[in-house]
Amino acid sequence: MKGVIPRPQAEYDFDDALSYYANENSAIAMDFLRDVHNAYSRISEMPGIGSPRFQRTLDVDDLRAYSLHTFPYIIFYIDREKHIDVVRVLHSHRDVLTLFLQQ
Repeated sequence: MKGVIPRPQAEYDFDDALSYYANENSAIAMDFLRDVHNAYSRISEMPGIGSPRFQRTLDVDDLRAYSLHTFPYIIFYIDREKHIDVVRVLHSHRDVLTLFLQQ
């Protein structure tokens, strides 16, 4: 099992989404938090679980994308030798390609 390290942009993405849900309903925010935590656990246990579908389009070697089960968000990460780098957490109904490149 590898450690999961959210990079600053991924933390910003996550905080932004969590704030949005918290303003709507605290229970929904807690569900979002739980969904992200569960996704990090699954990625940590099985780094190859995410789809490589964005690797070529974004020209990022070893990039994987894992969709949350309950919320419309995609976790973008790279499996490193000793840990998992989470690079972005983006809403799947937005232009993720453009947003991914904005940092």
